[in-house]
Amino acid sequence: MRDYKQVKKTVIENELSSITCNKCGNTHTFHGEFHEKVWQDDKFQSFDFNFGYGSKFDEENWKFDLCEDCLEELVESFVHKPEGYKK
Repeated sequence: MRDYKQVKKTVIENELSSITCNKCGNTHTFHGEFHEKVWQDDKFQSFDFNFGYGSKFDEENWKFDLCEDCLEELVESFVHKPEGYKK
């Protein structure tokens, strides 16, 4: 037979407090409750690139964030625009 008692525990979690665009340096600081923060981070896009063996960047992993303005500037420089791009 097992007896249990209730124990109050404190859990430490990482909570997003700000995002900075790697290109222009624009920073957005988050305020409010979690559900309010979720839509706020849509102003930035996160990128995660894993380069394979033999690549110019052999087995490197790059992670960065771009604000919408810098992302648009990048896409505008493309010869072939991404599918779904509407500008």
